Amino acid sequence: MKSVVLKSAETSSEIRLFDRDGDYFHISNQSPCISYSKRIWGYSDAANWIGSIRFMAENWKGW
Repeated sequence: MKSVVLKSAETSSEIRLFDRDGDYFHISNQSPCISYSKRIWGYSDAANWIGSIRFMAENWKGW
């Protein structure tokens, strides 16, 4: 899988899905305020995937 990047239209922030390895892939968030990366298993980590999205939403400071 190639990287999928969602870039902000107003800042340097971006969300990236990358580094597929079998059933796993990584998601990262890079912004001036917060940066993190997490390895996710595509089939059973639905709770972690939702948790990552929820974390980004709760800590969103605007693009």
